[in-house]
Amino acid sequence: MAKYQTVHGRTLGRNDHWKDWSAAIIAVDENQLGRNFYTEKSNYDFTRADLMEVCGDRMLNICNMIENGISLSDVDEFNGIEKYLDCAGEYWDEKRERLNEVFGSLENYRKACKGSYDMKKMKQELGDMKKIVKMYRAL
Repeated sequence: MAKYQTVHGRTLGRNDHWKDWSAAIIAVDENQLGRNFYTEKSNYDFTRADLMEVCGDRMLNICNMIENGISLSDVDEFNGIEKYLDCAGEYWDEKRERLNEVFGSLENYRKACKGSYDMKKMKQELGDMKKIVKMYRAL
């Protein structure tokens, strides 16, 4: 039997609904949008205001860095790092050195985080993604 979580008296569904998605194999094919597996939850609000407030800027950085040709591993390593660059210690010294190796300077990192993506465009694409995630198609 599925576990249920109650918040403010409402039943929200299984706590582990993410597991279905974590096990999914992703393929990009514009002719076959949607998912071909059953999941208990497929109605995610990717553009919810509180989500955008917490991580919208980092999401924009990811979109723009990818658009600017930064490798996914470098995006993963450096996205959101700017607020930590004043931290002391050997780890942060190595991070600053690595940032300079990859980007050449902090200013170049900042430029890589800028591009054609803005919040409006990202919300539009996330809205499209929400529709695709809800689509079920049999094999």
